[in-house]
Order: sequence, then C-alpha cells, then structure tokens
Amino acid sequence: MLIYALDGALHLQQRTLQQLERYAQADLVISDLVRMECLVGPLRTADQIRLLAHSFGEDFVFRSFFSDCSVVPLHPEVMERAAELRAATRLQTADAIHLAAAVHWGCDALLTNDRAFQLAQAPIEVLRLEPDQPMSPQT
Repeated sequence: MLIYALDGALHLQQRTLQQLERYAQADLVISDLVRMECLVGPLRTADQIRLLAHSFGEDFVFRSFFSDCSVVPLHPEVMERAAELRAATRLQTADAIHLAAAVHWGCDALLTNDRAFQLAQAPIEVLRLEPDQPMSPQT
C-alpha cells in the first residue's frame, strides 16, 4: 500500500495519501521489510535521484509520511511467527511477515491494500485501504 503513496501513479499517490490521512493521529509502525519494499521501484528503474531522496530523507512524500513512523526490526521471533501464519493461512511470505511484525510489536491493526488478508483469520484487525476505489461517504 505504501508503494502507491511513494512510487505509484499520481492518482494512486493522491488517493492513498488521502486515505492515510485518516490515521494521522495513530502511532505508525513499519518494519524493515516495508522500507526495503519502498526502495524496489527506484532500484528497478535505476532512479538515482529518488534513491538519494530515500537515503537522505529529502523526498517530501517519503519524509512527510515516514518521519512519524517507528521502524521495527524483523527479529527471529517475528520470522517464526510469520512461518506459523503462513502455514495456517494462504498468505504469501511477505504478507505473513508484515502481519507477524505487526502482532509481535503490539500493533492494534495492520493497514494494507492486499486482498489476501480477506480470507486469513488475522490475530489483529486488518484495515484494507483501496487507493483505486472511490472513498465511501463514511470515510
């Protein structure tokens, strides 16, 4: 989901950032895996300017969103929990790691755009953002 905010098409960036504003007062936590995933697009396209912006915190979207986030490591306990979640659900590896990190670090909910979580019985609330869908009146 954060990929849309950082490296998506302009309309997806705007849509995602709009929806993320609902959680502006929340204590946001991301894992090292999220940070790594946010660098894939610039690395794939060899976008050196974007990579430098990520490295030095000079990119406005990156800085404005991530400046208030806590970045948590992926300890062995997180990876073991991810394996348990992957075995018990149909989640892909990265999704299981995201969920395990959220559970391990005591998060109340996981924000995602991944539909795979609809079928998984997650141990915490999963809030699905939909940047490609119009916002409903109650959001």
